[in-house]
Amino acid sequence: MSCLPVLRRLGRSLAGFTSAEQGNIAIIFALALVPILGMVGAAVDYTQAVRARTAAQAAIDSAVLMLSKDLTTGTITSSQLTQKAQDYFGGLYTDTGAPASVSTVTYTAATTTTAATLVVTANGSMPTQFIRILSRMLNTLNPMLNNSAVYDNINFTVNSTTTWGNVKMRVALALDNTGSMAQDGKITALRNAVAGSGGLIDQLSALSKNSGDVYISVIPFAKVV
Repeated sequence: MSCLPVLRRLGRSLAGFTSAEQGNIAIIFALALVPILGMVGAAVDYTQAVRARTAAQAAIDSAVLMLSKDLTTGTITSSQLTQKAQDYFGGLYTDTGAPASVSTVTYTAATTTTAATLVVTANGSMPTQFIRILSRMLNTLNPMLNNSAVYDNINFTVNSTTTWGNVKMRVALALDNTGSMAQDGKITALRNAVAGSGGLIDQLSALSKNSGDVYISVIPFAKVV
């Protein structure tokens, strides 16, 4: 049996296929589906990374404030800052899907001309899902890219800075010494609140670390000063 008729029919089918227009939308959609899904997946991965970075920023901000408070009150020393920063940040940042940790802690003690400054930085990494698959598909199509490892994670860095402790505090008290203050024990109450035991002067003086850190001035208040 001759196979020529079969070959002729196959040839006509192939020739018709090259000029056929039926189903072209399905082919175009199939070809476009991969990059469309890839872009949607990339948006999902990026959104997750932004969410993790926002949570890390909030955690580092709170940690820095607590560290500055501990330093001011003497609860910790400067040598304990790194470990305490890790403890605070680790307790506040709970996103296990994007691990992050404190990388650097820089503390500058206050001087006679500058206030104390604390800078804490944390680094994190968000593993990708869709971008990882897309990058490997691209590398399979074009081995020359060969950089899929770059897209396995989305790295992020957060930092926070706090400054505290006025180098020199200047307080001016404008005290009402008009005649009405002599009534109903007002002047006595004012004197106790300002100069009494535990009053404003004692509270401000407690903030002074060195002589001259706090200056308090008293100004009489009247219609004409």
